[in-house]
Amino acid sequence: MEKIIGLLIFLLFMNLDVYGQTKKAVDSLNSDVIYLRKKAEAAIKKADRRRYLAIAETIAEISLEVHDPELSKLLAIQAHRFNSKYDGYIYDQKIHFALTKAVEREGLLPQKMESIFKGKQRIISPSTAPFLFCIGKDKLLTKLSQQESEWRTENLLQLNSSCMLETAVVNETGDLLAVGTNSGVIEVYDLTHLNLKPKIVSVGNQSIQQIVFIPEGKGFYVLANKGLQILYYDLKKIEEVIKLKDVVTKLDITANGSQLVGLDAIGNFHIWDRLFRERTFTLSKYGPPTDFVCPNESNIIIGNKAGEILIHNNEQMRRILYGSRSAITKVLVSHNKKFLATATQDNFILIWNLNSLKERPIKIQHLSSIHGLAFSSDDQSIVVYGINPSGQNSVDIWPITRAQMAELLCTTVKRNLTHEEWEIYVAEDLPREVTCPIN
Repeated sequence: MEKIIGLLIFLLFMNLDVYGQTKKAVDSLNSDVIYLRKKAEAAIKKADRRRYLAIAETIAEISLEVHDPELSKLLAIQAHRFNSKYDGYIYDQKIHFALTKAVEREGLLPQKMESIFKGKQRIISPSTAPFLFCIGKDKLLTKLSQQESEWRTENLLQLNSSCMLETAVVNETGDLLAVGTNSGVIEVYDLTHLNLKPKIVSVGNQSIQQIVFIPEGKGFYVLANKGLQILYYDLKKIEEVIKLKDVVTKLDITANGSQLVGLDAIGNFHIWDRLFRERTFTLSKYGPPTDFVCPNESNIIIGNKAGEILIHNNEQMRRILYGSRSAITKVLVSHNKKFLATATQDNFILIWNLNSLKERPIKIQHLSSIHGLAFSSDDQSIVVYGINPSGQNSVDIWPITRAQMAELLCTTVKRNLTHEEWEIYVAEDLPREVTCPIN
């Protein structure tokens, strides 16, 4: 009897062991099924995302081709909706261009600023201050600040100079203004104490081509004597620091102030360190340089007559950006160092995302000739000033982000895409969406 009971206990334990192994196998199989299901769901989600983003680019291009203004607007907005919903590239060139053309046709953009900038010749953009300055033949300095979508102006001071202004620049914090005149005099204004008279700095009987503030202090460099001399002013005295053999047409300084960079009239670049030791390089393989900027201590971004953007790093070519069929005339980096804006001879503005150079640049077709560019204080808009076809000064503001344009367009549409339009231009199998809420 004891043997029988022992055998039964043994068989019981054997069955329990088999059950445990079977349960483990089933649990493992269930885990594999769950894993594969999640993987399949992720693959489907990824495929859907790619499809929606591809449709977004397609309908953005179609929006430029259709003749129905209402349909054109709706397609451009829906392209933006898909791109945003499915985490597309927020500065997508095709969608941005479709939206800019749609709002331009509606007369909503660019934002015209002629009434504010009337008679102004220069826009001055400090790198860290949340405002812009403008100055013109009337020698009245005006401050412009942006609050949401509104631009407000404040006349700050009437310049004392009786001479013609050659150049004007504000330091990065927006509290000092330096004005170069055609009489070899620089006037330095303290914008935090407007009642004070300016400091008068003489460079002798010489022309003043450019003034460049140093980032880490209150002094500045002066390009003078028709580009053959560089002086330094520390707000106490001015002295010559570099005697040039070749005519320099432009100066810039690196963000940390460690290097001063100059471009001469024959296309050579000159780099001086803090002790004014010089080295030079030439880009003979490429088109003649037209403008440049130093966004940091290691890179020089150069535009040339061939329409190329060259990113030069420690005398080595790092990257070449293409996007223009005509010469680059202006090169500008945003305050936050995220965007690179270039103007072209055929009046296009290209805006590159410096954090994602593999992406195509935003492209804006401007109707006026472009004489200068400035980023708004929040880097969300580009300010363009020049001469319009009527020969008048023009100042226009274009948004860089798409959301503002899409919502602006939505206020103008009177309907949504019909079922038939959705099936023709979007897709037959995708659920129809409301592009804009209609009151």
